[in-house]
Amino acid sequence: MLTSVVYCVGLIAFGRFVPFLIPWNLPYIRGHAIGHTFTRFKEADKIDQDIDVLVIGPSRAYRGYDPRIFRQCQWRLFNLGSSAQTPVQTAYVLDRYVAKIRPKLVILEVAPELFASDGNESMVDFISNAELDIELVRLALLQKNIGVYNTLLYRVFADMLGFNDGFVEENPSKSGDLYVAGGYVESNNRYDGKGRFESIDYSFASRQVRAFERIIQRLQEKEIPYLILRSPVPRARYEAVTNDSFVDGFFSKYGYYQNANESLKLPDSCFSDNSHLNQSGTNCYNEYVINLIKQRGYLNR
Repeated sequence: MLTSVVYCVGLIAFGRFVPFLIPWNLPYIRGHAIGHTFTRFKEADKIDQDIDVLVIGPSRAYRGYDPRIFRQCQWRLFNLGSSAQTPVQTAYVLDRYVAKIRPKLVILEVAPELFASDGNESMVDFISNAELDIELVRLALLQKNIGVYNTLLYRVFADMLGFNDGFVEENPSKSGDLYVAGGYVESNNRYDGKGRFESIDYSFASRQVRAFERIIQRLQEKEIPYLILRSPVPRARYEAVTNDSFVDGFFSKYGYYQNANESLKLPDSCFSDNSHLNQSGTNCYNEYVINLIKQRGYLNR
């Protein structure tokens, strides 16, 4: 009993006063991580209108789909992407918000590298920044990771003790990223193209595949049309993948799928880093996506 009390007191002290001293054991990141997850979920919780397009997936989602561009077509888009979001967390997001948002179309942004992820990074992000509910706690316990457990425990105490009261996320962030209403994060940085990429052969963990299949099943049950999209990355990164035919074949089994890396060969100047689009790249990519939606007739029904 005494050991448990000392552990909890120590955890609270570290989390409150020296949160980055032991990040591997207490990676609590409210407002300190890129991605503006806190602000995004707060905005999503206040949505009071149906949404035309819901975007879910990892960081390429919230950095690759700009609501301001879709608004030009009179479409209301909300982006519920988050950093390193794996299918396990995507399924949670869908279950939590689909009834509230009632989207006419869902865009599933897929990053094949995250199908092999343990999901710990994304789970810490959710625990730190989203409202806790029973399902999120259950998912956290299933992670079997001490950093996730400590983050959950600290979050519970932080809420009880009022540490999080009145918190407002910095915008723009220190890196210059700007959160835009609707869940998008704008970046005007420019990738220098100097990154080197080792050859990579993607593998998919069974847990993530099962979660992805649950997402597809739930969308089909609710009769919500969806697009499975893979947004562009720098050419050098894309060409380092040795089994893209397997990846494209996998996603194609689950519905209409487009790999924009094959359709849009964007220059490095369209990226903010070695993985994400900047505003210039997003403008080009969103024009491609909007034309795709129009061709498929999803929002004309």
